Amino acid sequence: MKKTVYEILGVSPTASDAEIKKAYHVLVRNVHSDVTDLENLSPEEKGRCETLIREYTEAYGKISKGKRAEYDRTLALSRNAHNVRGNQRTKTNQTFVSEFNQMFQDVFVGNDSFYGSKDGKSNENRKQEYFRLKSSREILEKKLRNLQLEEEKRQSQNRSVNPFQIQMDIGTIHSVMNELELKKQNEITLTRLEYTSKMKKPLMTKSKKDQLQAKMEETIAQINAKYQTQIEEQKKKIVELEQKIKEQEEAQKKAINNNPEIQRTKASIEQIRKNLDMLAEQLGYQTQSTSYQTSYNAHK
Repeated sequence: MKKTVYEILGVSPTASDAEIKKAYHVLVRNVHSDVTDLENLSPEEKGRCETLIREYTEAYGKISKGKRAEYDRTLALSRNAHNVRGNQRTKTNQTFVSEFNQMFQDVFVGNDSFYGSKDGKSNENRKQEYFRLKSSREILEKKLRNLQLEEEKRQSQNRSVNPFQIQMDIGTIHSVMNELELKKQNEITLTRLEYTSKMKKPLMTKSKKDQLQAKMEETIAQINAKYQTQIEEQKKKIVELEQKIKEQEEAQKKAINNNPEIQRTKASIEQIRKNLDMLAEQLGYQTQSTSYQTSYNAHK
């Protein structure tokens, strides 16, 4: 199986969102510092660095901004399927729909005789249908996730904003901010040295020293203000770039939700949920998540 997002970012699956974000930024910043040193990099090394940044960015994008829970569910299903089926090929959507309709046609046709058996086994039939519906819901939910992933991939191919390029731009802006901060500290240090040297002159009166001290503090305040303005401008650029990514993600999410097949699948899941609620009430099950063995032993 290919690497998981957590393996790519070098974090534990139980790591907090803050820890994952920090790990991502450290990885990108470390590689980005190599990319900017173009004079000392060969084309192969530069390409490797850019590939790494792209890999880190795409991996982090799969679990950031509320996507982590969905990724974890998909990852768990993928691992279960791998353990059970090995290398068995996934069925096509057409085959899936055909088998699904055949398997659950009685559920939606409304066969009254299912519950109306005269041999006293109607409750057992309800239990069988309950667990069969649970299975159908799981299958549909897996199909829904696959449809959403496919639509998300299609939307990504048509995106107007390249998240990878934006992350590169943000990294460059952070480098600019660091340079500004360094220049500011250098100017302040030189200013302090200049005025301190003047105040150490022989026969300097206290009044004159106080004037020089005030002048030094004023000059330092001006330096801080000058560089703070420039740093704030860089921060605004970062906010604008992040807003572009957010707007594109919202547009993609809207397009995914408006996909007709996704809407139909959601409607089918909702119908099954209602039927499960009805059967659970009739059978006395407390929740739909009760395992088959536990429920069967409790009601056989």
